Amino acid sequence: MEPEKELIKKMIADVLGRKPEELSDQDLLTEDLCADSLELFRIAAEIEEYFDVEIPPEEAANIRSVQDAENVLNGLVVTGEREGKEA
Repeated sequence: MEPEKELIKKMIADVLGRKPEELSDQDLLTEDLCADSLELFRIAAEIEEYFDVEIPPEEAANIRSVQDAENVLNGLVVTGEREGKEA
């Protein structure tokens, strides 16, 4: 598993009070993992803070699964959002 995917999965698990190994990439955050709107906001905020990026609201709304969270982050990398930022 890639390091970023592991970190994102751990962040989601921490917010939801679960173990990372309990999550699959296809798990839907609200339907399968019972995340509420505050938890979804916290997940996006943790990703933003850790990776030093800003997730636009329209992109945050697209985070419906564990895999979506990684896809959104990778999209920010591709567009250069993270370029030049310190880790």
